[in-house]
Amino acid sequence: MGMSRLHLEVVDRGDDLELAMVVDGVELADRLDGMGMDPDVVLEMLRGSDQPQRVQLVRCGCGDDSCGAVTAVVRRDADAVVWAEFESSLGDDLPAELRFDPTRYDDELARIDGDRSWEPVERRYARQAMALVDEAVHRALTWRGLTFVDIEPSGPGTVAAHMTCGYGEDGPRWSVYAIHRVGDDPASLLEMLRHWGPTAWPVVYWWGENEQAAFVQPPMAGKRWRMWRPTDF
Repeated sequence: MGMSRLHLEVVDRGDDLELAMVVDGVELADRLDGMGMDPDVVLEMLRGSDQPQRVQLVRCGCGDDSCGAVTAVVRRDADAVVWAEFESSLGDDLPAELRFDPTRYDDELARIDGDRSWEPVERRYARQAMALVDEAVHRALTWRGLTFVDIEPSGPGTVAAHMTCGYGEDGPRWSVYAIHRVGDDPASLLEMLRHWGPTAWPVVYWWGENEQAAFVQPPMAGKRWRMWRPTDF
């Protein structure tokens, strides 16, 4: 079997990013009436290893990863990166198997990941801040009754440190978002999480994840904490 050629492009959908995978001149998601995955979700998994892994390559055109999917098993053989055992809930126009020259394939992944001109400033800041999260951050938040989840874009010019807190399986549970400006050094967000008490965080939104927490604020909440509303965040 001959080698296929992979070309990757990131498409900005306004409120979403899509990794378009063009194989031998045909865009895979268009072929199946879907859209590509978020690049940061799928790029690392596309690298493959000698341990086969099923990877979602395409999602439903609505943008929901769980609404519809095209997946394939990605693995590395001695002389190729292989996409095989395709499965789809979007359409049946699937390749049987695709084989890529590993050097060209790795160069293409490195090109799209290394350029990052497609990456909005909020996403870049969140990624850089996430790289600084260490055990000291986890310990400081745990001591204050919070569990660190992620750092994610939250709106123009801001990111949110996402945390959870709660009491037992049947007790109240909350999601907590500490908002931070992207104009500051990413280390300043981690400094805040490590050393500032939650009541001193300047902008915080929370929402109850279950009925017990719906209208009861988290126990560590300060005066600046506000219950989340869709128009606020």
